Amino acid sequence: MWTRRKAHICRERDTVSPRGARRAGALPGRGHAPPLRARIAFRIYLCETVLTMVRYYLVKGRVQGVGFRWHVLRSAGGLGIKGWVRNTDDGHVEVLASGGPEELTGLRGLLEQGSRGSRVDAILEQDLDETEGGKLDTFRIEGAW
Repeated sequence: MWTRRKAHICRERDTVSPRGARRAGALPGRGHAPPLRARIAFRIYLCETVLTMVRYYLVKGRVQGVGFRWHVLRSAGGLGIKGWVRNTDDGHVEVLASGGPEELTGLRGLLEQGSRGSRVDAILEQDLDETEGGKLDTFRIEGAW
């Protein structure tokens, strides 16, 4: 079951109304763009709905002592994912990530690829409640360095 949270990201764009452009002669076949005073500007709000999910990964294999956490930190930071990565006592690495479905799919691919010198045998993943992601800000390494 996916945990979903919808957020709206809106940006403004100034545009010229067709009526103002027609009066000033900016339509095809009429010459050049209208002078600035003849433009009638209005704002259009372009909204996108972003789906945020929280996912837990447990990476098994030779993933400690080979720079795997640093690889995950760089990769997740580049994708704009929030969360953390840390070693476990039994030789695995766990990752908690919050982001959109495309970003989490990209992170999964980078976890499978691993860092140079690492060997990923298995990745267990589990979707979590969105409240788990509320406390996350940037992606970081947790635990002992």
